[in-house]
Amino acid sequence: VLYFGVAPSSFSLAPYGAPGCVVHANTNVPVPFLTAVNGDWSLTITLPNSQSLLGAAFWNQAFIADPLANPLGITASNAGKGIVGP
Repeated sequence: VLYFGVAPSSFSLAPYGAPGCVVHANTNVPVPFLTAVNGDWSLTITLPNSQSLLGAAFWNQAFIADPLANPLGITASNAGKGIVGP
C-alpha cells in the first residue's frame, strides 16, 4: 500500500507489532496493491492543470506485506517528499 499525505505525521508501529517501522505520511490517499516488476514499480497520478498547484508539496510512503518481518507482517519504507512542478 502506498500512502500520500499533505503533511508528515510520524508515529511508531512498534506498539502494533512492527518494531523499527514508522509511519511518516498521513493516509489521505491510499493506493493499494501495486505490483513490482524486477523490484521496481511506478505510479502516475494526473493532476488538474491549475497554477495554484505549482509548488504544492506531498509526502509518500510504502508499506510492504512481509509476514516474516515482524508480528504485524509489514515493512515500512522511508518517507519521500514531492513537489508539484515542471
